Amino acid sequence: MAPWLKRFLQAGLLFFFQQWRRDLINRSKAKGIAVYLKALQGARRSLIFVAAVIVTLQLLLVGLFMALGAAVYLLPWSLEAKAYLVLGVGAALFLLPLGFLFYALSERVWYKASGAEEMVEKFLAENR
Repeated sequence: MAPWLKRFLQAGLLFFFQQWRRDLINRSKAKGIAVYLKALQGARRSLIFVAAVIVTLQLLLVGLFMALGAAVYLLPWSLEAKAYLVLGVGAALFLLPLGFLFYALSERVWYKASGAEEMVEKFLAENR
């Protein structure tokens, strides 16, 4: 084969593969952008949902405190008895969610609930 023909074919193949590579990169970038935009949309929707839940919970708590305050105010008890009642209810309203948060955010609970414990045990059993 003539050297000029060989160089011509190599240049043609190189041009073809560069075009193919550029097209592949552009398609990959477009798909990456589409995935990023979907993830961004999901994050935005999740944030909106979380904000709505927080506002709803705050309104529920304000309503609860107002109802408790009115109930304590209307009780025909002495001021000291009302104060002890408010102290007990306030402590319960503080400690119950605190205990739930400690439990729900525990690393051990997440380790078991996520299935990671089984995966680690299975991995260790296979590699002994």
